[in-house]
Amino acid sequence: MISVPPQQARLALIGLGRWGKQLIRVLDQTSDLRICCTQSAHYAVPFLRENYPHVAHTSSAEEIFQRPDIDGVVIATPTSAHAALAKAALRAGKHVLVEKPMTTDVASAEELCELAAQVQTVLCVGFVFLHHQVFEKILALTQNAAATHLSVMWAKFGTFDSDISQNLASHYVSMAIKLFDAVPTRATMLSQRSVLSSCDIMSARLEFANGQDCVMHIDRCSPVTHQVVTVLRDGAAPLVWHQQTLYQLSQGAPPQVIFEASDAPLTREVLHFLAACRGDVSPLADATHGLAVAQTLENLIPLGGERL
Repeated sequence: MISVPPQQARLALIGLGRWGKQLIRVLDQTSDLRICCTQSAHYAVPFLRENYPHVAHTSSAEEIFQRPDIDGVVIATPTSAHAALAKAALRAGKHVLVEKPMTTDVASAEELCELAAQVQTVLCVGFVFLHHQVFEKILALTQNAAATHLSVMWAKFGTFDSDISQNLASHYVSMAIKLFDAVPTRATMLSQRSVLSSCDIMSARLEFANGQDCVMHIDRCSPVTHQVVTVLRDGAAPLVWHQQTLYQLSQGAPPQVIFEASDAPLTREVLHFLAACRGDVSPLADATHGLAVAQTLENLIPLGGERL
């Protein structure tokens, strides 16, 4: 495995949209961010000049891949470009953090898995909820009391220009795979509704070989952001995650606060990527995990009973 020396990793960012703006802030605080690549120079150059004058700009991703002073590349472009950019970066010997989903199809995900193993560089997928301290606590609390059911309700507004399954449901597919340490044997769309795009409200169920399941309901037309995650455990009290707080439930008593998160998940994700680049940790969401998510979404049985 190629590793980065202990000093700050020298990184490049590709993409400066909504999520790219969040990433550049964290990357600038935690690494030696040297260059940003976007196709919209008329917007990006003034933004960088005003906020990150030390970060260079290019409209050519190939320029980044050819630079010997770049150790790793962070990709935050539209999902349709993820596979090609990640492939080019890996072939250039760069470590890669690619925003979720890793790819939009299984064939591309399989190719990236094979390539990452061949070139022996890090490939991390940006499933940011995996790095939330509350989810980390849930994983610890289900070591001796196994999780049997995961229920998710997420309401928000926006991201209508992206596929709801790829952009939003992928988060919870990833969480379920990590929580149950298995790939679903069956994924079924329970309901879907069009509001402002082809699908804006959806419910789906994932079933696992040992009887565990995950049910998710996502509504991206809500003016109020609300996210609740419930975990049932074998022989132990249920857990409920809301915002930064983890609760434990018991009959006849109000929910008990058992943990409060203090760190930003995105910062933890970037620091994890940097540690993986140094060889200190194995990626929490590696190429194999990204492939499992892609396979689950591709095998999602739509309303009507036939696979997509």
